[in-house]
Amino acid sequence: MDMVTNHSAIKSAMLGLEIREDVIVDEMMRNYMAYASHGRVTLYVPLTFVLSCANELAATTFLFVAVLAHLAVLAVQTLYAERVVSRFDRAGLLSPMHGFTFLTFLSGALWGLTMLPVNRMLGENVTAAVMSAAIFICVTVTSALQAGLRQFVRAYLAGFALFLIPQFLYRFETMGFTPLIATLVLIAMLIWIAEIIRRQSSATVRAQMENSLLADQLADALTQACYFSQRDSLTGLLNRRAFEEAAMVTKAKSGSDATHAIILIDLDHFKTINDRHGHIVGDAVLKSVAGAISQSLHPSDLVARGDGTVARWGGEEFVVLLKNCPPEQAICAAESIRLRIAAYRDENWPDALFVTGSLGVALWQGQSSLQSAISNADQAMYAAKRAGRNQTRAHSIAN
Repeated sequence: MDMVTNHSAIKSAMLGLEIREDVIVDEMMRNYMAYASHGRVTLYVPLTFVLSCANELAATTFLFVAVLAHLAVLAVQTLYAERVVSRFDRAGLLSPMHGFTFLTFLSGALWGLTMLPVNRMLGENVTAAVMSAAIFICVTVTSALQAGLRQFVRAYLAGFALFLIPQFLYRFETMGFTPLIATLVLIAMLIWIAEIIRRQSSATVRAQMENSLLADQLADALTQACYFSQRDSLTGLLNRRAFEEAAMVTKAKSGSDATHAIILIDLDHFKTINDRHGHIVGDAVLKSVAGAISQSLHPSDLVARGDGTVARWGGEEFVVLLKNCPPEQAICAAESIRLRIAAYRDENWPDALFVTGSLGVALWQGQSSLQSAISNADQAMYAAKRAGRNQTRAHSIAN
C-alpha cells in the first residue's frame, strides 16, 4: 500500500498535479454523503428482522422502542446528509461533521443496546443466536460501508462497544470470556480493515481526481494549440491559412449572391524602418498596426469575433474581410484604417518614426475565388503606392 501511495505521489509530482489530502477527504465525504442520503434504506431489513424476533425474546416493548429510536437516527442522518451534499455543491467544501459523527455513534450504540435481550437468552433460544449473528453482520457491513472515513467508523464501533461490552462483563459468570474476547477481536479487525479500505479509497479518489485534472489540462493544451495554430505569433491576428478558412466559411454561409470586400494593407517603407531603427522597433510597429486595424473597425463590420477576419497576410501586409459590404462602405472602412495607422504614435518609438500604409480595396462576389479577389486588392494597393503611398485605392480605379 505504501509503495502504491509513493508511486502515486511520484506520478503526481511528475505531472504537476497537486491535490491536497483535505481535498481528497472532502471528495470521499461527498461520495459517502451521497450514498448516505438514500442508501441507508438497506438497514431497514435488519431492523425489521429485530421486530419479528421481539415476541420470541420476550422483549417486545424494549425492541420496539430501540427500533423506533434507530429509525429516527437513520432519518436524521439522511436529512443531514442531503443538507451536507447540497452545501457541498454550492460551496465546494464540507464543514466539520461533528453532528453526523454523533449520529453515527448513536447508531452503533443502539445496535449494542439491541443486544441486551439477546444476551439474556443466548444458549437458551435459537432465535437469540440468529439475531446475535444478524446484528454482528449488520455492524460489520455498516463499518465496511463507511470505512473510507475514519471518524465515522470509529464513532460507530465506539458506540457499539460502549453499550455491548458492559453486558458481557455483567454476565461474565454465565457467558465466560469468549463473547468478550470475540467482540474485542472483531472490533479491532474492523478498525484494521476499515483503515485498509480507507487507504484504497483515498488512492482511488486521488487517481480519479488526477485523471480528471489531467484531462482538463490536456483539453486546455489542445485548445491553446488549436488557437496558436491559427494565429500569427507576433501580432496575435489570424494567420494566412486561418484567414482563408474563415473567408471560405463566410462565403458558404452567405451564399453566392452576397458581396464581401477585401482590404489589403501594406506598410510604407517598412524595410527602411527596420534598417534605421532595428527589427525590435519593426516588430513593435507591426504589433501596433495590428491593434490599430482591429480597433478601427466596428464589430458589426466583421465576421464572428472582433478580430475574426483581420489577418497578417505576410511580412508587413495585413488583410481584412468585410462581410456583406457595399463598395462605398468598404472604402470608408479602409480610410478609417489608413487614418488610424497614420495618426498612431507610441512613446517608446523614436521621435522621427512615422508609420503610414497603402491600402487596396476589392469586392469578392458571385463565383469569383478568394485568390482573385485578393489579387484585385493587391493591384489596387500597388496603385496606391504608385500614386504616392499613404492612400486608399479601389480595384475599379486601380489602373
